[in-house]
Amino acid sequence: MFSHTEGGSHVSNRPNVENLSTAHDTTTNDFSPTIKPNVLMSIFDSLGKPNQVKPLIQARRSSWYVVWSLIVLSIAFIVLCSMSFLRGNGTDVRQCRMSYMTPSYTEITGFDGNYTRFASKYSLFLYRERYLDTSTTPSGVPVIFIPGNAGSYRQVRAIAAECAHQFYNTRSAIFNSSSNSILSTDFQRGLDFFTADFGEDLTAFHGKTLLDQAEYLNEAIAYILSMYKKSSSSEFPAPSSVILIGHSMGGMVARTMVTLPSYRPNTVNTILTLAAPHSMPPVSVDRDVVQLYEGVNRYWEKSFSQELIGRNPLASVVLISIAGGKLDQMISSDHASVAAIVPPTNGFTVYTSSIPFVWSGIDHQAIVWCDQFRQVIARSLMDALDVRNPSKTKTLASRMDAFRRHLLTGFEPEPQYPKRRFHPTIGKDYSTAVGPPDTVLIADDIGMNVVPNGQRLHLDGLGSRDNAVTHLMPLPSTMENLNDTHLSLLSNRPLLHPTKYATIDMNNDFEDSELYHGIYMLACKYPNSAKELSDSLFSILDLRKYTSMRSSNNQMTLDKGNIGLMCKNIGGHAVVLPQAKTAPPTTQKKPQPVAPDDEHEPMYYANFNSTLLSGYSYVVVVDTNEYLTPGFVLAENRPNCQAKIQISDSLWKYFVGWKTVEIPANSPIEVDASFESLWSSLLAYRVKIGPVDKKKGSKRNDFFTPFMRQYIQEPFESKYYLNLVPGSEFVVNVHGVAPFTPYSVTSEWYSNLHLQVWNDGTGNNGKPMEIQITVDIMNSLGQLVLHYRTALCILPIFIVVCVLMIQLEVHAYSAVFLSFEQGLRIFTKKYLWGVLILTTLLPMFLTNSFVEQFFYYIEPMMDSSSGEGPSSIFTATRKNQFFLGLESTHLCFLGPLFILVSTGLNFASYYVLMAILHLVLYILKPPGRVLGTMTNALFGTRMISLRPLRIAIILALLVGVVFILPQQLVFMVGSCMQLGACVKAIHNLRSIKDNCSSEEANERKQQQRQTTNSEEGENLVNYAVTVLIAMLWIVPINAPVLAVWIRNLSVSQWWQIPFGSNHDVLSIAPLMMLVEKITSGKMLPRINSVGCSQLFFTRAMLLYIAFYCLIFGIQRAYWLHNLVNFFAAWLVVIYIEQDLEDINTTDD
Repeated sequence: MFSHTEGGSHVSNRPNVENLSTAHDTTTNDFSPTIKPNVLMSIFDSLGKPNQVKPLIQARRSSWYVVWSLIVLSIAFIVLCSMSFLRGNGTDVRQCRMSYMTPSYTEITGFDGNYTRFASKYSLFLYRERYLDTSTTPSGVPVIFIPGNAGSYRQVRAIAAECAHQFYNTRSAIFNSSSNSILSTDFQRGLDFFTADFGEDLTAFHGKTLLDQAEYLNEAIAYILSMYKKSSSSEFPAPSSVILIGHSMGGMVARTMVTLPSYRPNTVNTILTLAAPHSMPPVSVDRDVVQLYEGVNRYWEKSFSQELIGRNPLASVVLISIAGGKLDQMISSDHASVAAIVPPTNGFTVYTSSIPFVWSGIDHQAIVWCDQFRQVIARSLMDALDVRNPSKTKTLASRMDAFRRHLLTGFEPEPQYPKRRFHPTIGKDYSTAVGPPDTVLIADDIGMNVVPNGQRLHLDGLGSRDNAVTHLMPLPSTMENLNDTHLSLLSNRPLLHPTKYATIDMNNDFEDSELYHGIYMLACKYPNSAKELSDSLFSILDLRKYTSMRSSNNQMTLDKGNIGLMCKNIGGHAVVLPQAKTAPPTTQKKPQPVAPDDEHEPMYYANFNSTLLSGYSYVVVVDTNEYLTPGFVLAENRPNCQAKIQISDSLWKYFVGWKTVEIPANSPIEVDASFESLWSSLLAYRVKIGPVDKKKGSKRNDFFTPFMRQYIQEPFESKYYLNLVPGSEFVVNVHGVAPFTPYSVTSEWYSNLHLQVWNDGTGNNGKPMEIQITVDIMNSLGQLVLHYRTALCILPIFIVVCVLMIQLEVHAYSAVFLSFEQGLRIFTKKYLWGVLILTTLLPMFLTNSFVEQFFYYIEPMMDSSSGEGPSSIFTATRKNQFFLGLESTHLCFLGPLFILVSTGLNFASYYVLMAILHLVLYILKPPGRVLGTMTNALFGTRMISLRPLRIAIILALLVGVVFILPQQLVFMVGSCMQLGACVKAIHNLRSIKDNCSSEEANERKQQQRQTTNSEEGENLVNYAVTVLIAMLWIVPINAPVLAVWIRNLSVSQWWQIPFGSNHDVLSIAPLMMLVEKITSGKMLPRINSVGCSQLFFTRAMLLYIAFYCLIFGIQRAYWLHNLVNFFAAWLVVIYIEQDLEDINTTDD
């Protein structure tokens, strides 16, 4: 089959001696065969492509500068990306305070083998804060902390300790408060933190381990709830559910738990995840992990579909995902998004830099112990509790309100569904108005100040008697003006809220209410009649000095000179903003980070579209400070058009230069600049503040130094930059549209970058403020590491497959197997440009719906749901899962860049590998008789036959795969064997050449035999090295799972719980058989080119592997091992058919 007859004569598979040469080439390895021009001419004449001969002839000599240019490019690219990634973007500063606690852990020994089959592998602990929690019997609200990949159960201590301190401090305050408090110590319950010891399992790399943890925790929940039933009192019902807190992969374990058959319905109702990858696994090297992610995400998506109305098992579950931002260099924070998993009324994603009083990015490990962050988490958890309910938590809507109040900035829109479909889990209907009046304001008309329309209210030196007490700002009267204006207020003093001490019943006599000193912000109107003040509860703000108010016959009477207004206290709608503690120097180049200390006082900002204040006539600002108080208040009512700036320039303009946005000196307090084309998570942007005031000795006369908020609408990400003076320069980046990650498709299409600037307009000597922005190439390189860290292991396999295709093609027609370097140079010379053009245009085709559906048909296991289907209630979402996951025409140069780098890496890897092989041979060069005998036995041409021993070892390994060994371990052994086969092939080739030069071959027949042996030896070396390079690129795919298996060896009694997966002997047997053939010194037979059956099938397989590697490889890295194994099986079949044909020939 592997030889054919021409004119009735038998044609051997061996190359024609007259057409081959083994001349030494100074630019390549000593043992790379050289094809003479006449051979190439004959090859392509037979192919019918004579016009392609010249470029191939010139490939080896004319493209050396291209080779080294690619090597330098690949090395420089990796070095620059690594430097950018390790140094960060320069503005994300670690601001976490260290947390302190006195931990103690009590093991739950009763949770043994009678309740779970994992009792010998995992353990369950109850955390207690020493000196506060003295009881080891749980009596509060159960919380389970789930550690992440290689995480420790002790990571629970920071959050658990803070919850304990806040509970006991609150309880002490309630106990010492007045007797008429509505709160009671008997009503309060703390949090019982349980934590699982998983032995620092590597769940990110092994799906079966993740499933084991989820199953163990479901069984732990049942046991924990039973503990409360035994010890609960009759005052409150025993808990029926738990709260889950998952760090990193622990968040994925928490979401997996509710999808398993072992899950008991309604035993989990709140899940809080910290730096957890939800949308895709960190690496796709294990089939079980990838399929688990797709199955779990699909379960969550479908649970909220309209098909399950009234039957949604997750209807009352809250899922909050908190990401650390750019400081998290272990998991991309883009993958923490849950926008496509739960509707906005059941969860959201927020970044730590957005959370009030945290205002900082947090790295992956610090997120479990960061002091200011754990304080906010503890407050939000305590606020979500209600021990009167069996679930021990508030209703879904109340829990979401609590988490939104503590974790969001306040700028975020209320949860709603643009599709406006009915669903029972949507929750309450959020109203757009501020609400009905709740306060009565009584003031002297003498102390009132009416601010004219279009003017700004400036209050400096609060409490000064030179200022009026009450300031009225009229609201627009027509609906047209209401829609076009908004009212803003900014102050560095707190805005006061009404309290129960100032609440009275207007139908009864009342005592003078207590008046707090500070700033009030009210929306007011005149009452239409006295009935509006009857039968209602109001807070009274009585600003009269010498008069009093009386109530008679359900009517309110005012003394002459006093004004009574019905108001709504809108100070509670103000959001807190970070405030710089110190003034900046005039030469400061970087914005000041948010200070982490406890004494940091925020600023307060309220912003209302006038439509929200419809029904009211004034916004009233009241200064009730009794003494002169440092601080300021700025308020204004301005048209919306002055506060919004839209920049719609294309992205490429930011690449080639600076884009300048000018904010006029008389602009509103807050201006929002929207950059419509800046939405990619792969880019970083450099921002400059100008113009620089070069006048020496110039002083600023503004109320506050300008500051900026960088944000996107979804997910909820904000970041603040303080003390912005002319000349400040910093880097910003957003977690908007990321590769392979679902993102929302709204009316604006993308969630783009916004820069929200606060500036009082009086600084910088009345000059306009300028914001200059451009793409920061250097910092953008660091963004590629987390998103494409597996690409430089996957795309080189595509190049190797293309080279192997060239090698097999030439070998089929000429019996010469090119070296890997020669094949790679031919690929670079003839086909690289076509591949670069293809990868440039590929993103445009991949976003086509027909192409997408075709690819989903090829890979049916991929999750094709995008949230756009008729059964979904989500905001429309989409995701790009193919190739590099890029949007159409967006950063289209990344594909060609990765191909060039992958080509350079293959050149570099070949040269490094050949250097290592020659170094091994040099080390094994026999200096003496004993070592020389050993070397000849192992690698010599007349070596002792070790094939039976090798076969026995391979069979033992394959049997071990069936029972306990992972196939990845056997692959590593096979790679080592292939390395030895390459060393042996080179050693044998050297011996043949040495014999050729030393022996006097006078006869022509002897000379031809020696030349033929040398040529066959060169073919074997080139073939073995190519196979070794392919296997080495597969090693990173197999190494993580092997690390999990090795890690499990350290667990006591590990044999009782098998590895549970990766025991498919068919996934490794063909590769081991191929390695054994090469180790035995057998060259691959020529693939039959007559009839094209074998050659066609070989081409088809290699083309499919190259196609799959390019399109699906990054998302399905584990499948590349299987594809290579399939091709190895095909090569083994070719070997076997040749062996059978040789036997038949011998018999004849």
